[in-house]
Amino acid sequence: DQIGGIPDVLGPWQLDWLRAAGLKPSDTLLDLGCGTLRLGLHALTYLTPGNYTGVDPGEGLLADGRALASEAGTLARAHAIENLMWLDARPALSVDFVMTQSVINHLDAAGVEITARRVAHHLSSDGVWLGTAAFDDTLTGLSPGAAHPDRPHECLHARMHFEWFAG
Repeated sequence: DQIGGIPDVLGPWQLDWLRAAGLKPSDTLLDLGCGTLRLGLHALTYLTPGNYTGVDPGEGLLADGRALASEAGTLARAHAIENLMWLDARPALSVDFVMTQSVINHLDAAGVEITARRVAHHLSSDGVWLGTAAFDDTLTGLSPGAAHPDRPHECLHARMHFEWFAG
């Protein structure tokens, strides 16, 4: 309810999407914007213990995600489930996969640029970045939409031109 979507449908869908892109149990995954572990709850059972890292700026979301993983008996399988600032203080993790599901499409221009830098810093040179974004060919740059009523630094309906994002 806190992050939207249907966790028992979208979590497995995200894992299937990663697997179709080549994710194996022995690979490492950074779930950037993990929220309440919609993907994480499924990835923790699929990946080798220690190969899942989830980060999010929302402390309440993380607490709920940790509680759900603890209830499922999978919390100890995580490398880390931490605040976004924890990630920023780390040397490069060199992960095989980064997932940014429903992250880019909720950020302003500065947030998109920071996220792209985070991904570039922590993704291995032959790694794979999957995520969602709303691209719009009628824009010349980025339209961050409206401010989210409940979450600071988050936007609703952010859209961007692909060339702007690629830059």
